Amino acid sequence: MKIKKSGVIIGIVAILILSSLFFFEVAANGKTEVKILSDEMSHDDYSVWVSGLAQNVAGEELRSVRIKASFFDAEDIFLGTESYTEREIPTGATFRFNITTYDIPFEDIAYYQISVDSTSSIPGFELILSIIALISLIMIVRKKG
Repeated sequence: MKIKKSGVIIGIVAILILSSLFFFEVAANGKTEVKILSDEMSHDDYSVWVSGLAQNVAGEELRSVRIKASFFDAEDIFLGTESYTEREIPTGATFRFNITTYDIPFEDIAYYQISVDSTSSIPGFELILSIIALISLIMIVRKKG
């Protein structure tokens, strides 16, 4: 059985579209998506961590939220960044975060800054991709037959 070049191309496109169903996200649109309700820095002999509470204020479920803590010394020199990621956060939900670093001694840290990156889904996008993938697969089956 010989498969035509166009069938292979359609198959590759279908696989790419199907895989994008699992990975497609859009970045936040510049408005505040997550509000940091509280945060504090603590340490022990081996690590330093920033923990606190955050809330989804986007008005929709967020697919992914990454909270980053950037650490600085007394001379405003950047020492490093660590992050915490939470997935599938319902609208209005409050959640705890804990960002830990093992590489920066507590004595070196004068202050830290928190930043937030979030992503959400495009409503209906997965359905459109599924329909395109289904049509591509039907075309492949028809070309074989």
